[in-house]
Amino acid sequence: MQIESRAFGPLEIDETQVVTLTETMPGFRDYTRFVVLQPDPESPFKWFQSIERSDLCFLVADPEPFFPDYTLE
Repeated sequence: MQIESRAFGPLEIDETQVVTLTETMPGFRDYTRFVVLQPDPESPFKWFQSIERSDLCFLVADPEPFFPDYTLE
């Protein structure tokens, strides 16, 4: 499937890569379908790109490189 990203332009993604939120994020209740993008595999940062709105994209990161003792409760 093809999506549009304001930050990355048109992108071809596999439907299996789509993350569908079961609960919406505060302030973004109309958007539940996202894809995780990692343009630079060496970077600890990734992008959580909405496939429903091209200009909605969140910077995300795995906490482990920054906080090695971090655990989810």
